[in-house]
Amino acid sequence: MALDANTYGTIPRLETLVGDVLINSSTARTFSATTVPSTTQAEQTLDDIAAEMNVHLLNAGYSVPVVEGTDNVAFDYMRAVNVWGAAVLVLDSLPGEAYTAPNSAGVPQGRKQHWQNMYLHGLKVIDDGQLGATKESTGGHLDDIRIGSQKDSNGNTNLPIFTRTLTDEPNSRSLIET
Repeated sequence: MALDANTYGTIPRLETLVGDVLINSSTARTFSATTVPSTTQAEQTLDDIAAEMNVHLLNAGYSVPVVEGTDNVAFDYMRAVNVWGAAVLVLDSLPGEAYTAPNSAGVPQGRKQHWQNMYLHGLKVIDDGQLGATKESTGGHLDDIRIGSQKDSNGNTNLPIFTRTLTDEPNSRSLIET
């Protein structure tokens, strides 16, 4: 299996975060067909996390996928967020890493919790519209909403739905009939 075209993270970047915990790795820190998780499972994890990220991007009005070469800073950030999220799922798949002690005074934050916090922060950046990536110019959520005298899709100005002057009182009407 290969990574999906809309996936930002890479196997080597994932190996740097969680390669030391791979089971049955003949070469330290390297995914293979015989490791737990395997290369195919790690690629699927990266794809799954990227799919979730792309849903967040679409909901925030960004163009999907963020393109390397067009939005380099945003792309690098998306790659990091993709790997952070995949690291959480990989660590969750390992029996010794799956349990995290409750956060309390004096209990250090585990590695899994750290990557999960980083991933959730990355999704919040996307949801809050703070990612410096290209926003969609068409096909957005509010394209067909017309308020006041906005123009319609043909360029014609719509008449305002409501009119009111500074001297209007509530429940009053204009004496001028048009």
